[in-house]
Amino acid sequence: MAKDWLDSGNIDWADYDMEEDEILSHIVSLREMTEAGKMAWKLLSYSPPYFFIRNPFVEDMEASLSQRLLVEGTTTDGRTFRYQVMEMIHVPSGLCDIEIEEKQPATEYEIALSFDKQYEYLTSQKDVLNVYKGHPVVLFARTVAEQVRSENFRNLVKDPSRAFSAESLPAALAVLPIVRKAQKLFTSCDAIAFHELVLSNVMRENLGIKD
Repeated sequence: MAKDWLDSGNIDWADYDMEEDEILSHIVSLREMTEAGKMAWKLLSYSPPYFFIRNPFVEDMEASLSQRLLVEGTTTDGRTFRYQVMEMIHVPSGLCDIEIEEKQPATEYEIALSFDKQYEYLTSQKDVLNVYKGHPVVLFARTVAEQVRSENFRNLVKDPSRAFSAESLPAALAVLPIVRKAQKLFTSCDAIAFHELVLSNVMRENLGIKD
């Protein structure tokens, strides 16, 4: 499946120095090395789920729920790689997105599901999961989450003083089950539960969300 994405040509990379196949191949390589026991990841910092209004001036207000994990991977021969993994849920649509950004020594590239041309035409979370279940970004995020799932996320919160939202939650969005759940996960710093909320419809179904 990963090779399918390397061959798809669906991403517009005009603004990036690296070519699409280079970036995806690198992400695939990191995941394969991790699964082979040749690389291990640790969590450096964590930003729990945050509510951000994307378009405050449109009639149908849109917002995002997102968490960020800064992780560092070390290979068995001593090489290190540092990445920020941002996992997002857009509301009220419920569509998920994942962005991976290289952070060492500086930002060399970013890659996200939403960079793909098909993404803008998807209207349901089920469609997103069906289309991108084998995408290198999704597989990498799953692998990293498994590696760091036993970490004490609360102790590594990047900004302990940060609130769930910088402003009052709009009433129409505050009542959504997925927003209420994200707010609880913000309080508990449960990164793995939010990760599962992003990439699985099972938890959503348990919240009464139908897709």
